[in-house]
Amino acid sequence: MSNKDIYESRPWLKFYAKGVPADVVIPEKSVVQTIDETTEKYKDKTAVIFYGQKISYRELRDQIDRFATALCDLGVKKGDKVALLLLNSPQFIIAYFGALKAGAVLTAISPVYVSPRSSTRYLTAAPPPSSARISCGKTWRGPGSSWTGSY
Repeated sequence: MSNKDIYESRPWLKFYAKGVPADVVIPEKSVVQTIDETTEKYKDKTAVIFYGQKISYRELRDQIDRFATALCDLGVKKGDKVALLLLNSPQFIIAYFGALKAGAVLTAISPVYVSPRSSTRYLTAAPPPSSARISCGKTWRGPGSSWTGSY
C-alpha cells in the first residue's frame, strides 16, 4: 500500500470521538469577517486572559478597529506590507487583526528569535514596494516611509 493509499483511507478517523464529523464545511469568508462576527456574537465574554487581566471581545474589537484606523491614517493601503515585531501578547492579537482589517500583508517576527539588528536587515532586504512600511513593536523607519514610530 502506497503512502497515497494510506492517506486516502483516512486512518485517523478511527480516533475521532463519536459524533465528530469526518468532514467539516469551511465557510467562504475572510479572517476579518470571522473576527467581526465572533466579536459581535460574544462581545461580553472574555476573549483573552493575559497575566490575569481579562479582555472582552468588545474591548478587543475596539482596539483592533483603532489600530486598523491608525494604520490607515498612516497611509497603509491594501497590499502594503506591515511587520509585527512583537511577543505573544494582546498587542500582537490587536496588531495582527488590525493590520488585516487595514488590508495589509503581514510579516510576524518574534523578537525571541531575532535580534533588532537582524530584523531590520531582514525588513530592508527587499526593495520597495515589497519591503515593510511600518514595524509594530520597535521604533523603525521603513524604506520610503515618512513616518517613524511604534505602537
